[in-house]
Amino acid sequence: MMPYMKIRIPLSIPAFLIAATLTACDSSSNPMAPDAGDFGPALPTVVVGQVSAPAQGSAGSAGQLSGRDLSGVLVTIDGTQAADTTDSAGTFRVEAVSSDRKMVLRFRRGSLDARIEIEGVNPGALLRLEITLHDDSVSLSDSSQGDHNEFEGKASFVSVSGFAPARILRVEIADTAGALLVDIVEGSTRFDNEGDILSFGDVLAALAVGGTPEMEGDGTRQDDGSVAAAEIKVETDEDAENEFEGKASFVSVSGIAPARALRVEVADTTGTLLVDIIEGFTRFDNEGDFLSFGDVFAALQAGTALRVEGEGTLRADGTIGAVEAKVETDD
Repeated sequence: MMPYMKIRIPLSIPAFLIAATLTACDSSSNPMAPDAGDFGPALPTVVVGQVSAPAQGSAGSAGQLSGRDLSGVLVTIDGTQAADTTDSAGTFRVEAVSSDRKMVLRFRRGSLDARIEIEGVNPGALLRLEITLHDDSVSLSDSSQGDHNEFEGKASFVSVSGFAPARILRVEIADTAGALLVDIVEGSTRFDNEGDILSFGDVLAALAVGGTPEMEGDGTRQDDGSVAAAEIKVETDEDAENEFEGKASFVSVSGIAPARALRVEVADTTGTLLVDIIEGFTRFDNEGDFLSFGDVFAALQAGTALRVEGEGTLRADGTIGAVEAKVETDD
């Protein structure tokens, strides 16, 4: 086996040391074989990475990788069965448990066969790496580590506990890998402003009308295996929206302000629908005659004939939780 070169690279996190090593591999070894001694009761560390190649013509430019397609790089973690292959954008995701807080990532494609040794890895952490690939070596461009766990998928309501302004909303996030319990903490969880829903109250209301919004984010793993969300992006489930239009009549009002639900019966030529207008959640079209929950409620109590149209989420019982509504007097 040829000698290897070990390079220590300082990172922004003091306790976090990474050494890049270049080796010539023995074909008789099995890099995918798990070492039972490396596994303990700790939570797995998730490594999310991005590989790139130097600009063509630069020193160390990777002839085989310098094109736009960065797919096909096999990324493994020595001593485990963790493996992933980069997509065309060069991204990968692997995870494994390391009881000694060390992890060795191996990158292979064509003649490239190089490793990065990571020390100071926290159990249950989310580790982000940016790797530059050369013809016969790798280098670290950037990194960060936090005690976080990622989640992404459709959310459904589980429970709400505590008292405002510090309630905890527990949801179940379902994706292709299974289900994960996530806690959204009022006043603590940060909302991504690129999402459709930007506050704890609006998430709670969206779930109350039977919605299954898409959520993604990361947070801290808790003792029971759930995740306390540190940051989250919430988008409405557009596939679940249903339209309604017709004359509206009062049915009931429930809940306590400022989160009441006003149920109306909407009648058109095809029949009737039960629609819930949710205080603080249902958005009112500013081209309508009534622009607030209170105004619509007062008009119905006074016996005013109203016409409503909008869209919302169809619940299992056939009712609709209104997401948007335009309310006008029925002239």
